[in-house]
Parts: sequence; structure tokens; C-alpha cells
Amino acid sequence: IGAFKGLVDKSKNNLIAKNVGYMLLSGILVSLLSAATVGLFVW
Repeated sequence: IGAFKGLVDKSKNNLIAKNVGYMLLSGILVSLLSAATVGLFVW
């Protein structure tokens, strides 16, 4: 969140701060999805 403070305006910063949990969860799910895809090809 602190990295975005200098880059975007206050309204975008509040939007990012409000949805940081969803962003973290989506990042974890994307990582698991890519690992499952690699696992299918390796197996």
C-alpha cells in the first residue's frame, strides 16, 4: 500500500487499500493455478 501512495491519487489509493485482501487472495489463487498447470505437464 505504501508503494502506491506516491504513484496514484488519493481516491485510487483508498480503492487499493480497501481491496488489498482480495488482491492478496487472487495472487495466491493465481500462483496455485499456475503450479497446478505445471504439475499436470510434469506428471
